[in-house]
Formats: sequence, C-alpha cells, structure tokens
Amino acid sequence: MIGLEEFDEITSRNFSYLLDLGFGKSESERGYAMYYVSYSKNDLVVRIEYSIKNDYVNATIVQNPTKPQDFGNDKCSVFLSHLMHKYQPNYDYQRDYLMIMPKEIGMAQSMEAVAMLFRQYAMDILLGKKWESWGDITGYKQPKSPEINVYHKGKLIVHKPKED
Repeated sequence: MIGLEEFDEITSRNFSYLLDLGFGKSESERGYAMYYVSYSKNDLVVRIEYSIKNDYVNATIVQNPTKPQDFGNDKCSVFLSHLMHKYQPNYDYQRDYLMIMPKEIGMAQSMEAVAMLFRQYAMDILLGKKWESWGDITGYKQPKSPEINVYHKGKLIVHKPKED
C-alpha cells in the first residue's frame, strides 16, 4: 500500500496537464479509506481518488459542487469510466477499466493510464466546451417518489412527490 504523499506525487506528475489548462491544485486529503487529490477551475472540480481498500483509482469531474454527495450525482458529475463508455466502441468495463487498476498493473502504470485516458476523453469538458454528466451519458433519470395516500384519524392525507 502506498501513502498519501506518494499518491499525491504520482498524481501530480501524471495530471500536470491540468495545471497547464489553468486548474489549481488543492492539498491532498485522506478520507476514511480513500486518498483524494483535487484540481479546480471556475465551476469545475477534478478529483482523483484512490480506494485503499479496493486498490482502485477513479477520476471524476464535478460541476458546481456544493456538498460531498455531488461527487456521485447523476446531474453534476461524470467519471472517466462513463466517458470511456460513451466514446470507446465496444467498451467493456472489466476489460478496459478494471484491467488498468493498481491491483492489476501497479500504481505508477495505473495512474499513467488513467491520466492519459482522462486527458483523451475529458478534454472538451476540461476546456469548458461542453458539459455532460454521467446521467446524460447513460440516460439515467432519478426515480420519482410515488404519491403516498394515508389515512389518519379517518381522514385521507395525500403526499405528492416534489417536482424538479
């Protein structure tokens, strides 16, 4: 297992092109079982994540994050694996993404591959030419809450779902 300092150094070396694009780098962080290195520019935050437990690297872009949950939100975030799914014919998650994870090829090679693919598939978003979330790419729509009808003291109470 690598430490946070080494993860930060490997990430900084491989994602240095983000600095060339005008992104600023934040301090690296350690969460419960995760390391994070973030870059930001205007309304975009790029976060490179390493799951210590799963030996897994992920690159995420989030637009206008206001809370931690935005880093998985279907409307304001997109992962490298979703961009690969969109732009790579015959994309297979197991073959094309999981096989470049640190547990398969080591951290240095994995980070180099992830950084190269991220640069290739995320450039239009990084340059501000367009935005597409993982929900846009996959067609995912948040499920609507059902209308709930309950009786309380013999009276019908109707709870309607909130509209977007």
